[in-house]
Amino acid sequence: MAPGGYLLGAVVLSAMVVPVAAGGRGLRRRFLPFLSGPTATLASIVLGCGLLLSVAEALGAVGEFRRVPMVCGCVVVGAVAARIGRVASHPAVGERAAPSIQRGYAVAAVLVSAVVVAQWGGRTLMALDRGMPNMDSLWYHMPFAARFFQSGWLTRLHFTHGEPLHTFFPANSEVLHAVGMLAFRRDVLSPVLNLGWLGVALLAGWCVGRARGMAPVTLVATAVVLGLPTMAGGQPGDATNDVVALALFLAAVALLLEGRGRPAAVAVAGVAAGLAFGTKLNLVAPVLALTAGAVVLAPAGRRRSHAAAWAAGLVPAGSYWYLRNLLRAGSPVPAVRIGLGPVSLPHVRLSETGAFNFSVAHYATNTRIWRATFVPGLRYAFGWGWWALLALAIGGMVLALARRRPREDRVLGAVALVAFMAYLVTPQTAGGPEGHPGYFAFDLRFLAPPLVLGLMLLPRRRALPALIGYGALLVVGATSRFGWPPHHGPGGVALGLAVLIVAGATAWWRSQPHATSVRVAPLGALAGLLAAVAIGWPVQAHYLRGRYTDRSDWLAPAYLWARHTGHVRIGFVGFFQQYPLYGPDLSNWVQYVGRPGPNGNFSSATTCRQWRGLLRDGRYDYVVFPSAGARTERAWTTATAGGVVPVAATSGLVVRLSSPPDPRTCPPR
Repeated sequence: MAPGGYLLGAVVLSAMVVPVAAGGRGLRRRFLPFLSGPTATLASIVLGCGLLLSVAEALGAVGEFRRVPMVCGCVVVGAVAARIGRVASHPAVGERAAPSIQRGYAVAAVLVSAVVVAQWGGRTLMALDRGMPNMDSLWYHMPFAARFFQSGWLTRLHFTHGEPLHTFFPANSEVLHAVGMLAFRRDVLSPVLNLGWLGVALLAGWCVGRARGMAPVTLVATAVVLGLPTMAGGQPGDATNDVVALALFLAAVALLLEGRGRPAAVAVAGVAAGLAFGTKLNLVAPVLALTAGAVVLAPAGRRRSHAAAWAAGLVPAGSYWYLRNLLRAGSPVPAVRIGLGPVSLPHVRLSETGAFNFSVAHYATNTRIWRATFVPGLRYAFGWGWWALLALAIGGMVLALARRRPREDRVLGAVALVAFMAYLVTPQTAGGPEGHPGYFAFDLRFLAPPLVLGLMLLPRRRALPALIGYGALLVVGATSRFGWPPHHGPGGVALGLAVLIVAGATAWWRSQPHATSVRVAPLGALAGLLAAVAIGWPVQAHYLRGRYTDRSDWLAPAYLWARHTGHVRIGFVGFFQQYPLYGPDLSNWVQYVGRPGPNGNFSSATTCRQWRGLLRDGRYDYVVFPSAGARTERAWTTATAGGVVPVAATSGLVVRLSSPPDPRTCPPR
């Protein structure tokens, strides 16, 4: 990327993010003036993200998710929200101050957080060397973001596989990746985006325990789960969104607790829950349980008003993708059969992937599966201390339910237990062919929300034993296989040390008189912004040089070829790791070759005439095949008279269509 393009991208990004951030802070000051410190910051982040996504979704609904409209929309919406924040407002009377926290406990919590940042930092640096490695990132997370960026539409369906398993997933996280693409015309922000969400999750973890003086414990509990191999090995440096959903869910819990029954706080907590609901499908059960909890926690006689406040935040923030699915496919979740008696909504056919839809409960009494798959999977995902982790988390849920006071503990214990039980019966948690649940270990990350809540709820007053025990759990998880990055350890440690420096500077700033801190804050923010821009230049240059150049990948010849193409239409079939085919500037139009059907269905071609008709109608310049597989489609393509040229140096993976295929030239059946 040329220096001018990079600086322009930084300016565009700032023009989108800074106004909505100021707007989020303004709304927080206007409607939640009783919040202070970390919780006020968390509320501002939630509101700022809500504003940014609202602008993107409104423009994307009419095909105008593009650079200029986004900048204009963010400036206007941010200015209006900031203006609202200038309206005179007074803090609520009788606000209780947060209990004091021992400095030693706070320091220990910061040190633990620095360890997790070092873990995630090392993995992020690995991605900046070679590109995002996670299969799901290459399969649908980043292709969704790239299609949003290319087309300007968020409401059109994008099929990334022969069956539409992921097409209808909520995509808040992917929109944020697409915002970075709008700014830089590249995906240079995507590998580092989850580091920011790690920070939000840790901040939310601190805020959950702040009201009762247990913030260090709840922060360390959050860090323990984020440091598990299943999270630290698959989230940093990738577009996977489990950390995004967890951060927003914990933000909803924290704001609900810190708001202490105020309708405005309940509404903002609902916004956070809605954003989580619109990020990941497995958050449906936790969010619904938290919705019931928000109503139960309302003061006597005010449950209806609190339910209305929660819904006012939850529904607008969380319904966008489900409404899109309803309008496009006739059901909010087309991959699931939804009906009552003889009446049912349309659903998509999943003949291949639907055969893998087994839950953990399906194998609950199968001792062979437990010995061969479940126990090794738990060890792989949670480290050698998996048994202690589960025992402590489940123990926290049960003990919280048994307590009479505080009522919040019982409600959160019920929420965690409902989320845990929902995980056990959720399809795909033990995905794979019957008797071979190979996806179990990878999908244990879906347990993150109930595990965090369970660990948070276990200690009631004594912080020191919990800090020691959870610190030991983190060490066990981090030192397990896949718990610590095999490369870039020193770089990760440097990022962890940077966290300590920032934490020290923040503590110093907060200790200064109010007048001094007000003068220093803008200068610090400006210095941080300039430092990020300066550091970002060499980092993005390094990333773009090495992005998807690993020659050991079985699709490497096609990926390396795509690095030198641009503005071409590429069809593919037989595999799903498609994202590198978009090219460094994301200008290639990449599409799985298949037949869209009614109600959101999608299927592969079954005849030569269908196949060649799809290639002709898609106006593809190239077709990419796997090295083994898709032999029928390859034969239908290469048998085209005089119209197919294998691309050199791609090992036969890529062929060029020099003329549109003619279905009439297919041999008789």
